[in-house]
Amino acid sequence: MNIELRFLQKAIENKNFICFTYENKRYNNIGVLKLDENNQLISHKGIFKFEKISQLVVLKEKISNLDMAYLKSVEDIKKGDIKIQSAKEHIEELKKEEFL
Repeated sequence: MNIELRFLQKAIENKNFICFTYENKRYNNIGVLKLDENNQLISHKGIFKFEKISQLVVLKEKISNLDMAYLKSVEDIKKGDIKIQSAKEHIEELKKEEFL
């Protein structure tokens, strides 16, 4: 297993922010929601193909529960599971269900 992939998996598990370079652009303080089955990194800043990520750094800072609820809401909006106008209510539901 690629060492950067293992670091990324551990960052997701521990809810750490990460930094990396992607297509010659530096991304800082990225909150990662998950790595999907196609090795795409789902984050609040977009979707990134893992193969194109370099210089991965796992930061000490942790993603708060509210930030994680926000990230899940953004993903649900992009999938079409919820409408944008109900996103605030969706965040409240996530806080009640998963983040008490």
